[in-house]
Amino acid sequence: MEFRQLESFKTAVEQGSFKKTAKILHYAQSSITTHINGIEDELGGKVFDRIGKKIHITELGKELYQYAVEITDNYEKITKLKDSKGLVKGKLNIGAAESLILFMLPSIVRNYIDAYPKVDLSLASNTCPNLIQMIKNGTIDFGIVLAPRITDPELVVTRVKPCSLIFVSGHHCKIQFIHKENAHVLKNETLIFTEGNCLLRKHFRKLLSDHDISPVRKLELSGLEPIRQFVAAGLGISLLLELSVKDLIKKNKIKKINHDLRLPEYEIQIVYHKNKWCYQAMNEFIDFILRDHR
Repeated sequence: MEFRQLESFKTAVEQGSFKKTAKILHYAQSSITTHINGIEDELGGKVFDRIGKKIHITELGKELYQYAVEITDNYEKITKLKDSKGLVKGKLNIGAAESLILFMLPSIVRNYIDAYPKVDLSLASNTCPNLIQMIKNGTIDFGIVLAPRITDPELVVTRVKPCSLIFVSGHHCKIQFIHKENAHVLKNETLIFTEGNCLLRKHFRKLLSDHDISPVRKLELSGLEPIRQFVAAGLGISLLLELSVKDLIKKNKIKKINHDLRLPEYEIQIVYHKNKWCYQAMNEFIDFILRDHR
């Protein structure tokens, strides 16, 4: 049985789909099917039941999965070892919040690549809930998230620093301060939200619900940069992380609206699975973050 077959099997179990597995491992879907068929021929039994377009792991598959996890984890450790000259190398897969990729990580990545050119670095942007799931299923080595403090027994969490939530608008907006007693002033404004399952969107909507606020108009935009530009153009008010708009405030393109509302306390956090082996390339990147931003 070849390693690539076990890798395809393990990923298929975790993704629940041959199509997703093929995309992650950069194979044709037919190759994934061939790998699984080869395993089943060798074991003399089915590791998946195919029902329609869905796959369901069998008892034999569950037993094999335990060994596949152990083998693939050990293989990963071997490929990420330093060579005899102490050269840091290997693959490093990181996930991060969009705000951090835009406004914190560029200089860190530049310095890291300069220091460790033999590391094959991959960086992907995603929401906090998706990043947590990717950490748990092993898609990424670790995540750098912006969220209220994470407490999860499966995860190791290192706090980097806090990051405030602020209301921002264009300079035409007449609102200077949002009080608990007059939060209803937001009803007469266009409010700009992120799309999808972003935590910030969830907390913004909860705040409005708590104060019984239904704005006259809502805009939902995909991606941080469109929201920044819409706010700067005077098209509405948004609730964003200060990190993501500090440059526009400094350039006087948008303004901060002060408030006394109770908002969640967000933090930049480094997160990885408790069973994750922290090899040197990973530890070095984490050290770069902590040295620059603590």
